[in-house]
Amino acid sequence: MRSAILMLACSLTATGDTVTLTSAKDSDIYSYSDRPTGTTSTLGINSSGAGSPHSQRSLIQFNLTGLAIPSGEIGAAKLRLFVVPPDPAFGALTPGNVEVFRQTAAWTITNPTLRWNHFLAADSAGLLVVPAGSSGSWTEIDVTPLVVAWASGGVANHGFALQAQSESIALNVTFASMEFPGYAPQLVITRAVAPAAPPALTLTATGNSFDLRWPVADSGGWVLQTAESLAGPWTQVIGATQSSGSWQVSAAPNASGRGFFRLSKP
Repeated sequence: MRSAILMLACSLTATGDTVTLTSAKDSDIYSYSDRPTGTTSTLGINSSGAGSPHSQRSLIQFNLTGLAIPSGEIGAAKLRLFVVPPDPAFGALTPGNVEVFRQTAAWTITNPTLRWNHFLAADSAGLLVVPAGSSGSWTEIDVTPLVVAWASGGVANHGFALQAQSESIALNVTFASMEFPGYAPQLVITRAVAPAAPPALTLTATGNSFDLRWPVADSGGWVLQTAESLAGPWTQVIGATQSSGSWQVSAAPNASGRGFFRLSKP
């Protein structure tokens, strides 16, 4: 009989203490005559007085699908934007406060689809301060509660909606968009605590089969998976039973003569 080569691999699905995401899509929006934006490589935020005839707002969205840090373990999340000099045709940097909101509806950057009335903001996340002399530097704001709500599925993720804190007060700031390599908007997410160590997984050979065991204590959320190679694909092993304070499952060698097992916490 062909001998089975067996390896145990205990691992965490969610690893890494900090994840930095760049925007999946971003665009600014121009208020004048409901025209589409003409600045595709930058994100303008400005106010032009009563009625905002020439104001700009911006939308930024990050893809949180597959985020390696579970929502319950997110300790901090920061939106970071790189300040660039405004186009001289639209005036110099006028510092001030940019208010960051939760966007409440889906949108697309394809012109002329994205218009002024597609900016649908709610739930302010706070103020992003852009001081004088900030061109060429990063500015950031803590957006932890909103990111946790997105990651947990509490609210739909349609991204951030940015506008001047008051569109009746002069403001003219410009941020780098995703078209600026190395300076695209960032969402920096940090884990609150270090990931928990997996339960100890042991294997005992019994004739032509083998038993896998791991302790019941502190095993909540962990699942046993198997694969024929470390590259996967990994599938869940079902049918474990409890005995003497341990989970136990029996298995037989697969057709390839080897198998890999791990405890994983999705």
